[in-house]
Amino acid sequence: GTDTTSTALAASLYYLTHHPKVYERAVHEVRSTFQSRDEIRLGPKVNSCSYLRAVIEETMRLSPSAPGPLWRQADVGGATVDGQYIPQGLEVATCVYSIHHNPEIYPQPFKFVPERWLGPEATPEPYRSEYSPFAAFNPFSIGPRSCIGKPLAYIELTLTLSHILYAFDMRLPQGVQAGDDGEYRLHLHITAAKEGPWVEFRPR
Repeated sequence: GTDTTSTALAASLYYLTHHPKVYERAVHEVRSTFQSRDEIRLGPKVNSCSYLRAVIEETMRLSPSAPGPLWRQADVGGATVDGQYIPQGLEVATCVYSIHHNPEIYPQPFKFVPERWLGPEATPEPYRSEYSPFAAFNPFSIGPRSCIGKPLAYIELTLTLSHILYAFDMRLPQGVQAGDDGEYRLHLHITAAKEGPWVEFRPR
């Protein structure tokens, strides 16, 4: 999980530094919740950081750490999925990246909008859907063979980002432009390889 979690963390820093309003709201939530870095640990306070959790969810939607298909082979006798017969021996898969960019579930799917995860009332009109954002959200896969490290990954991401946002001010390096539409670029192998992002940290 070190590779996948570090990818999600890097992508989170990318989106935070490229979306100043999101960054300001996340910083305000963390710094108003905790009085010191010693308080940033598992418990009710960190669980109350709903906007930070929404940032993490939206990051993993746009830039999943394992974005490609996980191939499976139809068993003896084949299988029928959603009315479609899959012959025995045929390899099939779904692409996580494609599912996460389904415009029916995620209107304007290439936009970074953490509010999608805060309920319909908190979601701006252009990004509302009749479906829950969790209807197609599967960065850890789903079912009995989904990622066993999912709870640990959420703990790592939440605590690490909380510490960073509490202790440091962040900005893009000089010459790097923020942009609303740019996705954090990943290179697909089995899990996603990455470069950057380039961020300047300054202790508070």
